[in-house]
Amino acid sequence: MKQQNIKSSTILELLISMIILSILVIIFAAIELFSHTHVLTIDRRAKVQNDLAYIMEHSTKQIAKAIGNTQINSNEIIKISTIAGDDIAAIKFYVDVDSDGNRDDDAASPWRAYRLRSLSAPESERYQFWWCPSCSDSACATCSPAWGTLENILSDRVTGPETPFVHDAANNYVDITIQGCWDPKKVTTADDCGTSDRNPGTSLTARIKMPSVSTQ
Repeated sequence: MKQQNIKSSTILELLISMIILSILVIIFAAIELFSHTHVLTIDRRAKVQNDLAYIMEHSTKQIAKAIGNTQINSNEIIKISTIAGDDIAAIKFYVDVDSDGNRDDDAASPWRAYRLRSLSAPESERYQFWWCPSCSDSACATCSPAWGTLENILSDRVTGPETPFVHDAANNYVDITIQGCWDPKKVTTADDCGTSDRNPGTSLTARIKMPSVSTQ
């Protein structure tokens, strides 16, 4: 009877194969994890930047409509002060409602405002950036639609700063600085606001010129 040759793998060959396979699995898993994390971070950062850019565009368009003469109107054109319930100063400004190039003191609701809700606000309102298209008066304590109405919340990812608005009356401009992050409520955890990989943050600054405001 003719003897047959039977091929088989040794234990050493099997171990080498398993090691190579394990290395490949680890490499592919690492690539997948890195790619997923990188894409997720980019997506979150982009959403934060889009929120802040929208605020900048919105506020630049509106505040630039401020109108009046600081000598005649006793500086009642731009007001930076807190609104009841806030510890961060809001910006209130008088606008040309009918777009006729004149300050109309008898115009309906010529005051508009922006305010940032901070840690002193109810938890459901914290880090929201609010816009008021029509204040009842220059104090802007009352807004129409009401403050916090969904359509007037420009973002819920704004973390500061404590002085978002700076008005230079002599040179007719307002500087606005806005900071934000993906999840602003995680400001005291391992995922601190601004953590690049899981909770990215950013900030934007703009200077708003007011061509219809006169200081002379």
